[in-house]
Amino acid sequence: MKKFLTILLLIYFQPVFSSETVLYCITEDRTGFKGDETVRFVEKRFTLSFNNDYKLLKMYDREEKEKTSFSCKIEMSYPDELFCTQDSTVPYIFLYHTKNKKFTYFEGTVLGYPSGGMDTTVVSIGTCNEF
Repeated sequence: MKKFLTILLLIYFQPVFSSETVLYCITEDRTGFKGDETVRFVEKRFTLSFNNDYKLLKMYDREEKEKTSFSCKIEMSYPDELFCTQDSTVPYIFLYHTKNKKFTYFEGTVLGYPSGGMDTTVVSIGTCNEF
């Protein structure tokens, strides 16, 4: 009976014990647009966590109150490169290289430049380090 309960508990708590990759990231450069104006943005720091098959990315930014989720794809001919899109009606794009730990992050909406609106469009580049 003890073995059965132990196995049942291990199965139940398996997601808690599953491995994931956690990274601390900082931008090296951030630039973009606000309406028709070109703007330089301050550096941004955030934490990333990938599940062990790199198909799910969670980003935690101190400015945001909750984690942002991204779905990632790996092209088999480029297995070290991830293409991640935010799970949202306004998807941002996060590109990441698993070997050199560099990223490019695109943030923008149709309510910015395309529609003549004032929403910002930002392109960031930077690097990440494992905790």
